[in-house]
Amino acid sequence: MKHGNVRQLTYIGEKQQWLLLVEDTGNDQEQQYLISEEFPRDQIAQSLADGFYVKSISYGDGKWVVITEFRGLVEKNNSTQQIYTTQDDPHETINGLWRDGFHVDFSAFGAGLWVIVADVGLREQRFDMLPMLPKKKINEYWQDGYIIVSLTFMEKGWLVVGEKVGYQHSQQLYSSVEYPQGTLDHLWNAPGGYVHMFQHGDNRWAMLTDVSTAVYAQRIYLTQDIPTVELEAEWGLTPN
Repeated sequence: MKHGNVRQLTYIGEKQQWLLLVEDTGNDQEQQYLISEEFPRDQIAQSLADGFYVKSISYGDGKWVVITEFRGLVEKNNSTQQIYTTQDDPHETINGLWRDGFHVDFSAFGAGLWVIVADVGLREQRFDMLPMLPKKKINEYWQDGYIIVSLTFMEKGWLVVGEKVGYQHSQQLYSSVEYPQGTLDHLWNAPGGYVHMFQHGDNRWAMLTDVSTAVYAQRIYLTQDIPTVELEAEWGLTPN
């Protein structure tokens, strides 16, 4: 029996740990993982053709790990997701996908390679690359009516992507040197509070949170190895 869905899997390089964030959403759609030393472009393309979409991409310990989720039979051979990669500054890649009528879902960075996961449909987005955790810039995004859809740490700084929305949001950014267990406990005890995404860089944890009318029970695993055991247990493939 399936227990939880993966929201995010990321590698905390400065801690040499994997962080797996799962949640109980009531969504029983199948999820899978791909592991490869080389960026698994062909495997991702096959997953998209089989009706899956990319939920999370991370790189650590010399391996790429991709989490995919089954979207439905209608998506077979009709996926609207596109995977863009570049070893250069991602400015032109992001501007190019916008010109092509796509929007950024999220980004990842590893082994000198930028991965930009995009989907069809032009939206009002903006992005910045900054050398330090862009707390001030994120506040500017919020003041201008944007939410944060992607926050990625790279070797030389941070990439933040925002998207204009027409509703009042409740996103908050917490930053700390120590793992924010107390903040997590407070968040999860508050009505509708949940973690949107985690990152770690410059020896600081960055946790982006939000509030939802649907209360999602979330769990976090911190592991030294790729958390395949935890993934399979959450998906009901092995006993807890």
